[in-house]
Amino acid sequence: MRQPTPARTAWVWDEPVPKELARWAQTAAVRDLFVATPTRWGDTGRLPWLREVRARLGGRVGLQALGGDPAWLDEPGEARTWLRTAQTASLFDGIHLDLEPWGHPQWDDDREDVVRRYLRLLEELATASTLPVEVDVSFWLHQVEVPAEPGVPDCGRLLDAVLDLVPTVTVMAYRRAVTGPDSITELARPTVVASRERGRRCRVGLETRDLRPHPVADKQTFFGRPRAELDAAMGEVETLLGGWPGWGGLAVHDRAGWVALPADRTPQ
Repeated sequence: MRQPTPARTAWVWDEPVPKELARWAQTAAVRDLFVATPTRWGDTGRLPWLREVRARLGGRVGLQALGGDPAWLDEPGEARTWLRTAQTASLFDGIHLDLEPWGHPQWDDDREDVVRRYLRLLEELATASTLPVEVDVSFWLHQVEVPAEPGVPDCGRLLDAVLDLVPTVTVMAYRRAVTGPDSITELARPTVVASRERGRRCRVGLETRDLRPHPVADKQTFFGRPRAELDAAMGEVETLLGGWPGWGGLAVHDRAGWVALPADRTPQ
């Protein structure tokens, strides 16, 4: 099978030197960057940094405003302020939401209410945004049901409800194994298929940060592994899924973890 052209993305939480960031993005075949954006610019220094990044990229790499917090479900005004902050900067090509409602304190105790508030907020932001909106989703989101509403006994899966609101999702299929049970492709498949069925796009997310002391960290992240191992995994995933309708490419969490991977072939 012909190797598809990579369409790679990376989360950027830090502030690397703009010139170096632009050079790395081109070398790593990165086409978009999800760049952490504050709720208010204030005196953070983030805005002038982003302006220089945008200039250095020269239109060769897209920028998406990255933001989100489960607490926004309790304070939707903060979400609205964040969206205005991102859009008025006139620097971004898209909006990337990392809301993760499963991180809300009431997810286990009152999941139905959390899901309802999550979908209301997501719909509000997607409607208000003048830019394309993308959302991070867990690989198991297709297993969560939307709470029934009066007169609508079967509201379907939460994943489908999200895909009905936004054109692109990024599924966090954080594993090192590419194929087989509990692998990147196995975990990502339901979201890729659902995206295809709805005419949407799905990126597949990989992890490179240190997740310790999480008990299953070793199978979730490429942290400490040789960079060649991540390169090989990305190439294999792109070959296996790249021809699928709905395929949106790979997304690596995050740039700092990616560039810190050792170049030698001996795992740390």
